[in-house]
Amino acid sequence: MTTKNSRILVVDDQFASRDLLEQFLQGEGYITDSTDNGKHALMLIAERLPDLIVLDITMPGMDGYEVAHLLKSNADTADIPIIMVTGHGGRAAKVVGLST
Repeated sequence: MTTKNSRILVVDDQFASRDLLEQFLQGEGYITDSTDNGKHALMLIAERLPDLIVLDITMPGMDGYEVAHLLKSNADTADIPIIMVTGHGGRAAKVVGLST
């Protein structure tokens, strides 16, 4: 993915994490959108498909696993790469994320 005109959606309920990642990506030349919840992420994706999604696993309401599952089961969004992030380093989170 080249940076010119590449759009990345950052989804994280923690403002500090979301803001830091957005600032870094914008500094590298990426266009970013962000939100703090899965439901709003799906709305943003429906409006404008991102080239990449950085998705927090642990969020209130709709968690990252559910968002990823919905995206991967939809032909229009199934090919969008997703990077799942979490503050929890357990093996179970990694296994579930890979199988989503």
